[in-house]
Amino acid sequence: MADLTTLAWPASRLGEALEALALAAGLEPRAVEPPSPAAGLLWYGDETLGRWLQAAAGHLGLEAEPLEISYGEVERRLRQAGPALLRLPVDGEPCFLALLGGGRRAASLLGPDLVTHQMRRAAVCAALYRDLEAPLTAEVDRLLVEAGVPRRRQV
Repeated sequence: MADLTTLAWPASRLGEALEALALAAGLEPRAVEPPSPAAGLLWYGDETLGRWLQAAAGHLGLEAEPLEISYGEVERRLRQAGPALLRLPVDGEPCFLALLGGGRRAASLLGPDLVTHQMRRAAVCAALYRDLEAPLTAEVDRLLVEAGVPRRRQV
């Protein structure tokens, strides 16, 4: 996860991320100052964030559509999606990955350094799944031990 957090855009720079992602994807945003989200925007929920992103995209002359992806769809969507902003579950300030596109094994991410980085798709999926899987990890590990599954086979 450490590599991914260095590629993540903090919520305070979400407008910049939107503009940089559009430029890197070959879109032509308006030459205006990208909007900055209000402090605490993400604490008001997904719907508020979606409205802000749509308004910010409109300000830049772009279109944005909020999309909720189910756990089972993440890997497939990561192969096909882009450009997209993906919320990365982290401790502290919420942050986002700027996905340019996905491939068979890797995802192209635009970092705050404005460089495109290739990351294993499995690593990106694992980071996105983190909050959903974390509460279950100890229980799954316990069940594998109880079932007698050898340590080397516990992945």
